[in-house]
Amino acid sequence: AQNCQLEVPEESIEDGINYVRRTFSPRNGAFTYQGGGRGTPSMRTAGIVSLMAMGANKSEEDRERIDQSGEFLLKFDPGSGSHFYYQSYYLATAANMLGGEYREDFLKRLQKELIKLQNKEGDFRKHSGYDGGVYATSFAIICLAVRYQYLPIYQE
Repeated sequence: AQNCQLEVPEESIEDGINYVRRTFSPRNGAFTYQGGGRGTPSMRTAGIVSLMAMGANKSEEDRERIDQSGEFLLKFDPGSGSHFYYQSYYLATAANMLGGEYREDFLKRLQKELIKLQNKEGDFRKHSGYDGGVYATSFAIICLAVRYQYLPIYQE
């Protein structure tokens, strides 16, 4: 909303940041769904993206949450998991925001998985979760382009 020059009360941003902080499970070292569960790849990285997009990655405590929740990306098989394209969006965005070896290593591995799913006509087929076609192709393009940082949310 702020990128569109809409006025967002600081209190609303702080409430959002505090909600995401509460979803972090110290026991699991990950952001989880409503603060419970094991921390799926999607939830781990959605927490990272949310905090970083709201600028809450400056304190040592927030940085530690982000680092703990994201470290799995360095060894994670991007072709695994459920709801592949939805999950891939958060994985790609978090890896890009984390930068360094996350951006260089993980995004390359994800790109290879995505390219395997592209049909000769250019669209992307189903993996897991929703059907292929427009849904899969839209998410695949966003994931493949995240490294170029076209959108403000992806920019450093």
